[in-house]
Amino acid sequence: MSFTLAAKELHLTQSAVSHRIKNLEKQLGFNLFLRFNRNIELTTEGKQLLSSIGHFLHTLNVTIQDIRHQDISGHLTLSAPASFSINWLAPRLGQLKAIHPKLSIAVETPNNLRDFLTENVDAAIYYGAGKYPGLYAKN
Repeated sequence: MSFTLAAKELHLTQSAVSHRIKNLEKQLGFNLFLRFNRNIELTTEGKQLLSSIGHFLHTLNVTIQDIRHQDISGHLTLSAPASFSINWLAPRLGQLKAIHPKLSIAVETPNNLRDFLTENVDAAIYYGAGKYPGLYAKN
């Protein structure tokens, strides 16, 4: 586990990843990693957070892989928090677009959950309890 490997996957510098992790830890109010000379290790809190979001990230990645194998065209509007969109989703959208050049993709980064009944949003990615009336939520 290293910030350098994360930086390569996210197409960022190691320093940028390190700063973003520090800012995230500051916002959360606890450390996610124990830092050693050339190594990092998840804290207990980091392990707990990974446990709760790890399955979701795996499911999202599998879904993206499934989409890659379909001939898709049209328009897809996604809604997700800005930090998730910038750090995880955006680096992967180029690959999706390369595989499905006929697909038009828009990403919205609202401050609150979108109203699927009145707004043109195809899918949303949010972290929470998954209790959204009238919507299908997968944990």
